[in-house]
Amino acid sequence: MLLGAAALFFALDYFVSDQFARLRQTQIARSAAEVRRFVDAEGERLVSLATLLANDADLNHSTFYHLFLAGEREHPQAAVDRIGFAFDFDAVSLWAMNGRAIAAAPAAVFDSAPPHDLAPGSRIVELHGRPWLVADAPLVREGNPIAILRVAKSLENVLATGLPALYPTALRLVRGATNASAARVELPPFAIELTLPDTVGEALAEVKTVLATILVASGLMLALILGAYLRWQLRPLAALSAAAVAVGRGDFSQRVAAPAETEIGQLAAAFNAMSAGLGKLREMERRLAHQEQLSAIGRIAARVAHDINNPLTVIANTARLALKPPPADAQLAEDLRRIVHHGERCMRTLDLLLDYGRPVRVNSAPFELAELARGTARRWKATARVPASIPFEGDSILIEQMLDNLLANAREAAGPGGTVTLAAAALADEVQLLIADSGPGFAPEVRARPFEPFHTTKVGGTGLGMASALAIARAHGGDLEIANTENPGGQVIVKLPLQPRPNVAAPR
Repeated sequence: MLLGAAALFFALDYFVSDQFARLRQTQIARSAAEVRRFVDAEGERLVSLATLLANDADLNHSTFYHLFLAGEREHPQAAVDRIGFAFDFDAVSLWAMNGRAIAAAPAAVFDSAPPHDLAPGSRIVELHGRPWLVADAPLVREGNPIAILRVAKSLENVLATGLPALYPTALRLVRGATNASAARVELPPFAIELTLPDTVGEALAEVKTVLATILVASGLMLALILGAYLRWQLRPLAALSAAAVAVGRGDFSQRVAAPAETEIGQLAAAFNAMSAGLGKLREMERRLAHQEQLSAIGRIAARVAHDINNPLTVIANTARLALKPPPADAQLAEDLRRIVHHGERCMRTLDLLLDYGRPVRVNSAPFELAELARGTARRWKATARVPASIPFEGDSILIEQMLDNLLANAREAAGPGGTVTLAAAALADEVQLLIADSGPGFAPEVRARPFEPFHTTKVGGTGLGMASALAIARAHGGDLEIANTENPGGQVIVKLPLQPRPNVAAPR
């Protein structure tokens, strides 16, 4: 559109304007020639009238009587007045052959007699700075000229009354040089400066102004539209760039929305697929590392159980036997009981290690998850917000063990006066269990590695409760996560699929 408007503008400015300028010069030349013909025709008509009127008998007789009868002036003056009025001359005058004025209408227009030796015809004369078109004719009496009749019209009036209807031109009588853009008609001792109104040029100038305005406005509008369009089109690229930076930092949850039918949309779809694939790879790496860790724990637990469990059992049992009956020395009895207590504690830790290192085997069967959640919450004195019924298929013993571990942690974090809540909700394809407590919440170092075995902030804790709960949730095809919330206290979310899964054997 811009190129078309620009081409039209320059075509008008160069080719069309040049053509119309040539046509205008041609029109001015033709008009000048027509003016010349018009002035010549008007002069011939004036000569014919002057010759005709010079033969007027009344004018001839009255002039003769005036010349040869002294004081006879009224009749020649009346004849001149009659001629001037009848033929609409601007000036009529009658002169004796000796140059004396006989009559004039109006009076004192010409102050000198015409020359006697002029050839017949019209001519341009100047009087008081004005050009006149005049024609002279002799009055003849018995073959001899007795006077000269001069009829005249102002050249300005001739041109003003005879041309504008046909030629809307500007005419100016000048001496010397004329305007370069005007035509010159020579009428010695004058020249007519003929200027035609440049209506076509003015129209073209208006058209070029309109086109220039349209060109500028179109350019601005096109720039705005193009800027808005490019911004709209390139917005997904900016989002794609930001998402790529986030993926480079390890955030594989980034997704970019873009129209699928565009190339940018196809690029965004490929990026989304890549991000999802990298996320899955990261999750697989994490789970594989976790399984390797569990496998190592299992191997360590087996060796520890083999090398330590039997001596610990002997120590604990010997201490128990020494307490039957209790010795008289109170300090000795206290020491023996301490040996029994810590021996049992060590054996319990070994049992947990052995249990954690074994694969989780799910014996799936239908059961009522809502009833199980309410019963477990009552044991731990937790508030249950559970629907009336949540049909579920899975291993109820493992699910109960998982809830026991999580509620035990929550109860310990809440403290004696704190509150613990167990909430459940059945969504479209999964069940979500929320365990919340009013305690201090999870510390930043716990959030960094919440399910790492043996990582704990509790005094005397083993760090296996959360890891065991995660293993049970994943054995059912679900997951476990710590909720990021601004509310005080800790919140753990368990996600379990509603669709039944086949029995699986997975490391904890």
